[in-house]
Amino acid sequence: MAESQKCFTEEYVAQVVHDLKTPVLAIGGYAKRLHEEKMGPLNDDQKSALQTILQTADRLEHDLTWIVEHATAGKLVWEQAYPQRFDLTEHVAQVTDTARALAERNKQKLQLNQQEGPLEVNADPRMIDRAVSELIHNALKHSAEGDVVTVSLEKKDGAVELAVSDQGEGFDPEKLEQIFQPWEQVVQIQDRKIRSVGIGLANVKRYAEAHKGKVSADTSPGQGSTFRLVLPLLSEDELDSEKGE
Repeated sequence: MAESQKCFTEEYVAQVVHDLKTPVLAIGGYAKRLHEEKMGPLNDDQKSALQTILQTADRLEHDLTWIVEHATAGKLVWEQAYPQRFDLTEHVAQVTDTARALAERNKQKLQLNQQEGPLEVNADPRMIDRAVSELIHNALKHSAEGDVVTVSLEKKDGAVELAVSDQGEGFDPEKLEQIFQPWEQVVQIQDRKIRSVGIGLANVKRYAEAHKGKVSADTSPGQGSTFRLVLPLLSEDELDSEKGE
């Protein structure tokens, strides 16, 4: 791409994303006023729904800000990970609740299975939230009305495994490698039915690898799919050392 075209593209992206921030800020602002009951009393379900809207708007605002900053600087590079300790069970529950409205709208069921107790990881929470969100939305996208999407989280051999299973159409296992490739590497492929090929699942793979984790999938045509994200847990020594600080 010529330098002038590259600059135009980056400036255009920056302008479009900047314009998108206006409605996001408005959504967040009104949701906050409603949540604080400045426009009338709310019941518990309404407050919970507004809290989900606020969390989603905050995440979207952060992502848009990041894109604008990098586009304006002329370097649309991939985001670096900024790890911190957090309980993955809480984050998976929040992301699942956020996606539940979409499932209900599509007359699908979203089920969450988690073991009791915290599962502590050292990771970038925003990256992991995006990865979990992408896997859940990918499953809902390829599910029919009445289908069940199951999100499971459990400890396995010093790691934590998130599994998202659907009852959708599945796909050819031989094409598994392609669905985790970036858009620019698959845009010319002939098979346009390959599941979610392009950006989302490629980002999940990138986020997993940034945390020394991995992502995989089990599938077959007509039998649904299960996508697995595996991340290392904090070891007992790491947990003990942090308690002693």
